[in-house]
Amino acid sequence: MQFPDLIFQRWHPHIVNVLHEDVSKSIAVKKVLQYFDIDSSEALAFGDGDNDIDMLAMVGYGISMGNGSNKLKNIADFITKKSNEDGIEFALKSLQLI
Repeated sequence: MQFPDLIFQRWHPHIVNVLHEDVSKSIAVKKVLQYFDIDSSEALAFGDGDNDIDMLAMVGYGISMGNGSNKLKNIADFITKKSNEDGIEFALKSLQLI
C-alpha cells in the first residue's frame, strides 16, 4: 500500500476525502464532547454524506438530511428535510429543541 497512514473515503460520486488515519468527524465530535463534559449519548449530529456515517453512529441521535446518501439514511435515527428546505430547523422543531 502506497499510503498506509491515509484513509480514502468516497462520499460523493466525484469527491473523495483523503484523511490521515487519526482524523475524522467522529474524533472531532468526541473531543468537543469531552471538552464540554457531555456524554455522546446526549449529543446529536446532522449529516448528508457517507463521510458522516462515523459521526452519526457515534452520537446518541443521528440525523440525516433529506438529500443525504442512502447509506447515511439507513443508520440515521431521523431523516429530516433537504438542506435547502431548512432541514436543520425542521428537525430541531420536530424534536422540540427549538
